[in-house]
Amino acid sequence: MIVTISLEPDLKLVERLTFIQEDLGKILAARGADSRWTRPEHMHLPLMILGHQEPDEYPEITRILSQVTQNLPPFYLTVAGIGAYPSPECPRFIMVGIDDKEGRVQALRNTLVSAFDKASFPYDARPFHPGILLGRTVTNAGRVDLTDAMKAICDLNFGQSEIFEVAVFGTALLDTKPDYQVLARCPLGRCP
Repeated sequence: MIVTISLEPDLKLVERLTFIQEDLGKILAARGADSRWTRPEHMHLPLMILGHQEPDEYPEITRILSQVTQNLPPFYLTVAGIGAYPSPECPRFIMVGIDDKEGRVQALRNTLVSAFDKASFPYDARPFHPGILLGRTVTNAGRVDLTDAMKAICDLNFGQSEIFEVAVFGTALLDTKPDYQVLARCPLGRCP
């Protein structure tokens, strides 16, 4: 399985994000594109991608993570803004951003990197750009432009979610669709 350490938004925030998915889905359909949206129960903010791991590695991942989380207090995550990769003019992935003015998400990421480095545990070291994947666009035309739609909602604040734990997700590809499993949850501010 591909293992990811992530934060999960609460149900109220996820519900708001599904409304954005519905609206963007209608716009994409009107412009000749299909969309594949992240299911509500799979919406999460990846902090670290550990890549393919065998089941015998899961306890060590959980041990390292619990050492990090036991000393950090719960906090609020603010989800604001929307973006597309590689660009709104030709989006393949659509995601919402994180408003991290207090730096808590980045600090948590940095602490995780230090802990996994100290344990000599491999991970994807690409630059960290926090966001929650809403979905993917699929088009036979090769291109669909969402610039105007995204510009209209780029400054929206979708709300806050209290973060009181960090989850370890395992993802397997089944019939070309990802199958997510929560492998562990480590509460913030106390030992599991």
